[in-house]
Amino acid sequence: EYFDKNSPTDPAPPLPLTVIRNVSDLSNLAAGSDKNRGKDVYDRSCRTCHGDPHTGNGRLSSKVSIIPEDTISVFPTQARAVVVEKIRHGKFFNIGGVMPLYPAESMTDPEIADILAYIGL
Repeated sequence: EYFDKNSPTDPAPPLPLTVIRNVSDLSNLAAGSDKNRGKDVYDRSCRTCHGDPHTGNGRLSSKVSIIPEDTISVFPTQARAVVVEKIRHGKFFNIGGVMPLYPAESMTDPEIADILAYIGL
């Protein structure tokens, strides 16, 4: 009864949510990536939690990873793919942390490639 009384009479249609199941390191997009666009996307999507790249200054808490250094220290040869995996899946596949996933509608592969260029991966 509560939901019947408090639900909108004209609910918005559901939005698409395309989860990218199998990610790649997006190296095929590296040549066209742009650090300046990457900074804009990072500022909009990542900085609030992760703070400044390389230092973590301004990050949400000391438990939030410093990008990309923490990833490189744990996955030195796969850091690029791990960052893409974390962006695409967040905690969706029970990977540690509480990061939300970014489906294709929220962040495109070229935007992720731009972030990778900005953070130096």
